[in-house]
Amino acid sequence: MHQPDIDSTSERQRRSHRRFGLRYPVRISFQSDESVAKFDAVSENVGSGGILLKSHRIIPLHTIVSLAMNIQGHYVVRPLRLVAEGKTVRLGINSADATYLIAVQFAQPVTEIESNIDFVLLRPQGGELF
Repeated sequence: MHQPDIDSTSERQRRSHRRFGLRYPVRISFQSDESVAKFDAVSENVGSGGILLKSHRIIPLHTIVSLAMNIQGHYVVRPLRLVAEGKTVRLGINSADATYLIAVQFAQPVTEIESNIDFVLLRPQGGELF
């Protein structure tokens, strides 16, 4: 079960960008001490303003991160390579599988996400369109 603080009703109401339940591998990198940490996570949902990640590794709050993912499939108008930078703004724990939930706010909105999703064909995996 998700921690209530990661995706509470008040947080959803404050969002200014539509979120899509897109689950894809995401490559994350960030400065950790004197080296760059790199690892893979999975997107839980994505919007032009940010992304919710699921990972076995934690990223400290307010950390600047770089991420890359490929969005493709039958509900995507054309394949999209998302490359963005942002900052971790919320952390939580998914107690069902002992993973971390990491909310990242993009430094700049990624408008290609909404313009490349076919709203008629979109069928989010395991969730609602939000």
